[in-house]
Amino acid sequence: MTAALLLATAIAWPVVLTAAFMVRRLRAAVVVLAPTLALPALALGFAGEPALELQVPGLFTSMRLGVDGIGRAFLLLTALLWTCAVWHTASYMRADPRRRAFTGFLLATGTGNIGLTLVQDTLSFYLFFALMTFAAYGLVVHTRTADALRAGRVYIVMAVLGEALILAGLFGITALATDATFAAVPDAFAVMTRPGLVATVLLLGFGVKAGLVPLHLWLPLAHPVAPTPASALLSGAMIKAGVLGWLRFVPAGEMSFSAAGITAMTLGITATLAAAVAGTLQRDVKTVLAYSSISQMGFVATGFGAALLVPTAAPLMVLAVAVYAVHHALAKAALFLAIPVAEGSRRPLMLVTAALPGLVLAGAPFTSGAMAKAALKSALGGETWPVPVDLLLSVAAVGTTLLIARYVSLLALAPARIPATGSNRGGQSSRELTVGLVAPWALLVALSVVGALWLPWVLAPLGELPLATQPAYVAGALWPVALGVVLAGGALLLRRRYPAWTVPSVPAGDVLAVVERAARTLHSVGAPLARIAPGHAAARGWYWLEARTGAGLDRAAAAYDRAAAGPALGAIMVILAVLLFLALR
Repeated sequence: MTAALLLATAIAWPVVLTAAFMVRRLRAAVVVLAPTLALPALALGFAGEPALELQVPGLFTSMRLGVDGIGRAFLLLTALLWTCAVWHTASYMRADPRRRAFTGFLLATGTGNIGLTLVQDTLSFYLFFALMTFAAYGLVVHTRTADALRAGRVYIVMAVLGEALILAGLFGITALATDATFAAVPDAFAVMTRPGLVATVLLLGFGVKAGLVPLHLWLPLAHPVAPTPASALLSGAMIKAGVLGWLRFVPAGEMSFSAAGITAMTLGITATLAAAVAGTLQRDVKTVLAYSSISQMGFVATGFGAALLVPTAAPLMVLAVAVYAVHHALAKAALFLAIPVAEGSRRPLMLVTAALPGLVLAGAPFTSGAMAKAALKSALGGETWPVPVDLLLSVAAVGTTLLIARYVSLLALAPARIPATGSNRGGQSSRELTVGLVAPWALLVALSVVGALWLPWVLAPLGELPLATQPAYVAGALWPVALGVVLAGGALLLRRRYPAWTVPSVPAGDVLAVVERAARTLHSVGAPLARIAPGHAAARGWYWLEARTGAGLDRAAAAYDRAAAGPALGAIMVILAVLLFLALR
């Protein structure tokens, strides 16, 4: 098979499967074929030729397909995760009465996720990105419980906010670009009157998908309620689409974006530290992993922000960001898929194996995590920063180790003690360790643990990775992990010494939970005020504010319910898609 034919097959096969699923008579066959969704893309990634390009004339504004250096890295991680997760799904969802519907949403989401890694033009990227975003709603609300529907509402609101910001930024680019390809993006920024504003808008828009603080609110709510394979994909593959959006549409290295760079670094460092603290205080194993993803994406945002702030550091920073994206995707997916395996076997060897990708995330020496941190610190080392970024990132690595210790402690609990809002949802009530359940997890564990051996080959087109075997790098990678293990051991001893001592918890959704709690107290605060001084101006002012706020919220909720009605929303989206197609012919 020629490279061009393999490229066309890689994007056509997911589309064919998704379209065939729409035909009722073909659904049973499509469900059987679903694990092959990403196999052509996986083959393309391993045989990838960085200069490979293919044009599809007549489709929208002439779709361009291709595999470049950065695209190959994201294609490989995406295809690997989708192959393992869909394979895992066949066993995980075997007893679920809605497994076919779940498979349909999975195929549509995967088509979008794989497609956006293969295209080389702005419109095609956005179309596949939007398909992935909105199809993933079906994965989040699969169980139809109250918690799942609430998480779905938060997810879709944040998704629409992100899409609006992304469209605003892309309109700014395409209005000035000479063509629709990614290659024309830097030239469009060069002639903009406010390039920094467009860069910041795109940073925030794609930041919703990437879990950038404070746009991360959907992540800790969606992960616990979604079936475990969907959680693995949400955290491992789909949030990396936001990172790829940054790399494609914000030209790091071409010019300095001070505001966007400072914003990304500030939010990134905040995420690495705050999410680690919030994650260690969770009682749901999947919520712990959600906050771990937010913390790890903080490392990525910090590196990308540095590239925007100092263009000369961009090549090394982009390389570091790519390393982080690939190594985090594999390790985090392995950690999620370990949860149903742990429900079937809590043997010590299984728990130790499940913890290995966590050590990779923490940056243990001689792992891809150590390589990623070495690449990031090497890129940061050539500049003087207003804060000790190197030290802060090492402290965040301590937090990552504590997060993994918390994950293992929850994983070691009996299945009956794992919260019902966690890993038991969306699949079998009890786990039978089948090959389809264990093999994808074991494969991801193996790939994650030996990532330092094959990552340099994958990322060779982007540059040479720094050696993480030098004594300084080994020491720098070892002490945060060692300190985290010591602190986790100390916490365990304290827990045994004082069993009645309870650790405070942070509600999933953190900032959102605080806002919701404040809204619920709006009426109760006015009651004592009315009793003390019912006729006072302050009381009357409070009543006016409460009435206006409550009425506005009621109207907004009613409008949302009407707009979110399935047939109405579907009809609107179909009409818009047809008009867009006709306008671009």
